[in-house]
Amino acid sequence: MFDFVAVHWFENLRLWSGSLIEVTPLDEGPVRQGTRGVEVRRTKISRAPPQPHGRTFEVTEFDPPRAFATTGVEDGGPRGGYLRRIRFAPLGTRTRVTIRFEQEIELIAQVFWLFLNLKLRLELRRDLNRLRDALEGPSIAPRRAQ
Repeated sequence: MFDFVAVHWFENLRLWSGSLIEVTPLDEGPVRQGTRGVEVRRTKISRAPPQPHGRTFEVTEFDPPRAFATTGVEDGGPRGGYLRRIRFAPLGTRTRVTIRFEQEIELIAQVFWLFLNLKLRLELRRDLNRLRDALEGPSIAPRRAQ
């Protein structure tokens, strides 16, 4: 699981991150702590259609097979800076994956924090389902509408 998610971050992120348009490494060589890249995502903040939004990130934690984290390294525009931390916990033949996302938001956006937090949680849940499907194939059991 760690290999699929972290070691092959640039190749596999598109398979399970729904808002991602593209991700590009800025450094050569394997993914490791300090590796930098640019991700472009669809960002919907108002009633306007989603807009592409790019930001630079750095791998700030690379601890096989337990943990991987990326941090926004510059002002990310309307969404601000962020920390994405992914933990892997072995459970026999399976692995529990948890994603924690901490987001800096502009002062005016704090009024809408509850809505933004709910939207982010739903997006992360969808991404975890996509990650599972990318690794195991689509689930046979019916899932709630997304």
